[in-house]
Amino acid sequence: EHLFDVADFPVITVSTEIDTDSLEGTSKRELSATLNLLGAEHSIDLNLLVSASGDQITVVSVEPVLVSAANLGLAEGVAKLGELP
Repeated sequence: EHLFDVADFPVITVSTEIDTDSLEGTSKRELSATLNLLGAEHSIDLNLLVSASGDQITVVSVEPVLVSAANLGLAEGVAKLGELP
């Protein structure tokens, strides 16, 4: 209630484009993506492992995706959570 307005924004999405034409086996990719959070879009960088097998593609983050609460407009909500008992 103090940080994420799940009633109005129940979904957080991350989207990017991956060139599947050159994809064989498994490869590490550094890609820019769009994070849609609370109705606002933010650019983020991702370090991904992309695997192709037949007609299936699997994408996994190689490392945690770190974001700044201040850059995402969440600083006030984070501060409020710190005040709660």
